Amino acid sequence: MRVARERLADDDGLPAVAAAAVRVLADVARAVSEPWRDPAGVRGEAGQVSAVTACVASHPDALTGQALADLLSLRLRSAYLLNALGDSTGLAIAAAEPLVADCERLLGVGHPGTLMSRNNLAATYQGAGRTADAIPLLQRTLADFERLVGADHPSTKVVCANLAALTR
Repeated sequence: MRVARERLADDDGLPAVAAAAVRVLADVARAVSEPWRDPAGVRGEAGQVSAVTACVASHPDALTGQALADLLSLRLRSAYLLNALGDSTGLAIAAAEPLVADCERLLGVGHPGTLMSRNNLAATYQGAGRTADAIPLLQRTLADFERLVGADHPSTKVVCANLAALTR
C-alpha cells in the first residue's frame, strides 16, 4: 500500500484516487441507517476512513477544497456510527478526538461542523463513562452555539439537552 501511495503521489494520481475513495466510503456510510445490524461493517468502514485519513495526513496536498470537506464530513459520519454501536467507544474516541482537532484547524473553532464534532465527541465520552471530559466540552460547545446561532436554534437545543442529561 505504501509503495502504491508513493507512486500515485509521484505521478500526481493520489488526489483523484483519494477523492474517489472518499466518495465510495461516503456512499457506504450514508447507506447505514441502523449500525447495530452490521457492527463489523461499521467498524470496517471506520478502519477504511482511518486509512484514507492517514494517507491524506502524510500527503497534505492529496485533498483540497470540497474533497477535503467531504473527508471531514465522512469522518463525522463514521465517528457517529461507531458511537451509535454503543460497544465501540474506544474506536469512536480514537476517531473523534483527532477529528475535532482537524475541524478546528481546517474549519475554525466557530464552524457548525466543528461544533457538532465537539458535541459528538462529548457523546462518545459520555458513552465511555468519561463524564468529567464530556461536561466541559459540552459547556464550551453550548456557549459557542448560543453566541453563533442563538439559544433557539435546534443545534443549540440539542447540545443543551445533552448537557442537561449529564448534569442532572
